[in-house]
Amino acid sequence: MHKNYEIAVDSVKDLGNFVEIEYIGKNEKVDPKKITEEMVIFLKNLKLGKIERNYVGYPFMLLFKNEVKHEVQ
Repeated sequence: MHKNYEIAVDSVKDLGNFVEIEYIGKNEKVDPKKITEEMVIFLKNLKLGKIERNYVGYPFMLLFKNEVKHEVQ
């Protein structure tokens, strides 16, 4: 947990390691774009390396590894 975020570190066989951040705050009127920017800044400040985002889950990534599009931050 960090502020209004839940952070999980996942290790998925045949895919690698991932960090997932989810907003869990109570404010329903938050701006999703602003929250996303804050999460990216948080990760960049940790200096963990390149940040790549995708919008699919692990099952899709396992089944269609070469079709997953990544957004580099």
